[in-house]
Amino acid sequence: MADSSSNLFKALTTSMTFVEKATEFRHFMLLTAFLLALDSCLVIFYKVGLLEAFSSVSLTSLNLSGPLIFLGIFSFLMAVFFPALRYVLKIPIELMAERWPATAKTEVGHETKNPDVARKEAIINNDKLKLELVEKFEESRSHFQTTLNIGFSVAALAFINYWVIDIPGIKTLSQEVAAMVDFECGFWLKRIIHAVLGTLMIVILGMLALSLHPGIEDKVYIPEKKSEPEAEKPKSLI
Repeated sequence: MADSSSNLFKALTTSMTFVEKATEFRHFMLLTAFLLALDSCLVIFYKVGLLEAFSSVSLTSLNLSGPLIFLGIFSFLMAVFFPALRYVLKIPIELMAERWPATAKTEVGHETKNPDVARKEAIINNDKLKLELVEKFEESRSHFQTTLNIGFSVAALAFINYWVIDIPGIKTLSQEVAAMVDFECGFWLKRIIHAVLGTLMIVILGMLALSLHPGIEDKVYIPEKKSEPEAEKPKSLI
């Protein structure tokens, strides 16, 4: 009885952890990229979409090498190919941004500095506060860049899944989703479907634009030190 209660508690804990992660935008985008990549591989190699895979593909035809190869392909796409492609596409955009720089506004009482320069100054001056600000900035920038890589990968996979893969008689996952616009249903349900698909399209395009934005989050904001007020001189009695 104790073992069953313990197993139930572990299952509930695992489920709650998964639900908490699934509600985060970063994990949602990563799950979307996984589904798009899986659907694309199924269509290319097995000529069947993800929605039909469980009913059309026999489990005996999927040996151990298939999932391992897919995980290798997915890891390569997410960790190497799409980040490198994003970097290459950003090169001409950053060159144009350097040619026509935009004026940036700085908050009053703050100064913007390159993180490397700010770190060196903090180490030389033994400024623990500035060093802590730089470390927090670099940690948040690394997390943000990872999110941008995932967003760019989702946009690229959605483009490949919808436009590039074109096999007669087989619809990919994104093509099935796009076909839901013409789905015959109630008035309000159809409006909800349109709103969800429109929001999803805006999010994907927004992540694509944000991931290619030049020089985003390259400067760290350092609060300026206020000069200490001079001590008031005693008034002369004469």
